[in-house]
Amino acid sequence: VHLEPRNARHPVALALALVKRGWFDAGERERSTALELDPKSSDAHFNLAVLAVRRTPPAIETARRHYTEARKLGAEPDGGIESILHEASKADGRKAEPGKKK
Repeated sequence: VHLEPRNARHPVALALALVKRGWFDAGERERSTALELDPKSSDAHFNLAVLAVRRTPPAIETARRHYTEARKLGAEPDGGIESILHEASKADGRKAEPGKKK
């Protein structure tokens, strides 16, 4: 981390460790730091989407925004997140496709 302070991978890795310990707010801050360092980080966007759906209650719009951006940046599809977003879309009357407006 000290050798490459501007490398967005470091805060993403730290965020994963923090979330594993149950420290979601700290993990979210680290992932946000990763986005500040590299706004085109598909990993950071994807992991912020994961964090958003794991919150109680889930932050669906935040998850949708970050998942959509992660996919645009080349992240692989994730059936679990897509299923959660699909169910949320049905519940609030949205179209099921992530990132689409009503």
